[in-house]
Amino acid sequence: MDTHSVTEPTCGRKVFDVLLINEPLSICDVSVLLPFDSSDHSQVLFKVFVELPAESSEPTKHIFSDAGMLMIMKLCPDT
Repeated sequence: MDTHSVTEPTCGRKVFDVLLINEPLSICDVSVLLPFDSSDHSQVLFKVFVELPAESSEPTKHIFSDAGMLMIMKLCPDT
């Protein structure tokens, strides 16, 4: 069952922006903040509880050659 967690108006007097979750205890501190820049919708801020994997004795290895940099540069031409 999904839960709607935003209880304050996010666009004028209406609750248009929603936060749907299937585990109600996985989020907390839901709050509505002022709109960002020129948006007519308020920001919704919340904390998420996640279970992190156990620490590994192996160092993290990043393989940048597999990151698809050509596609990233194509999608973000101004960077």
